[in-house]
Amino acid sequence: VVVKALLKHRDARMGVCLDAGWIASARLDPSKVYEEYQGRVFDIHLKDKKVHSTERGDVATDVFIGQGDANIAKLLKTVSASGYDGVLAIETDNDLKDPTQHIENAWAFLKEQGAKTE
Repeated sequence: VVVKALLKHRDARMGVCLDAGWIASARLDPSKVYEEYQGRVFDIHLKDKKVHSTERGDVATDVFIGQGDANIAKLLKTVSASGYDGVLAIETDNDLKDPTQHIENAWAFLKEQGAKTE
C-alpha cells in the first residue's frame, strides 16, 4: 500500500527493487507483486525464505534459492515472459552460510530453470 501511494503521482523513472525473499516473508507471491509493478521494477533480488508460524508470529529463515516460499521458478518465468531486462541479483541475508556454496547452489538452480547465465 505504501509503495503504491509513493509511486502513484511520481515520474515513471522512479521504480522499485523487488526482493523476492522479503515479499515471501510477508506471505505474498513475488510473481504477483512483479506483475503489479511491472514497468517500474528496475532491480530484482533473487533471495528465498522459508516462513514458519510460531506463537509469536511468522518467522522467515533464509534458504537456498528454490527451496523456500518465494517460488523463484515461477518468478523467473513471469519475469522472462514480460521481457524484463533489468538486474537479477543473487542475494542471501544469512551470514552463517558459506557465500560460495550459496552462489554455486543459486547458479545451478538458475541453469535448471533455463536462465542464460553466460
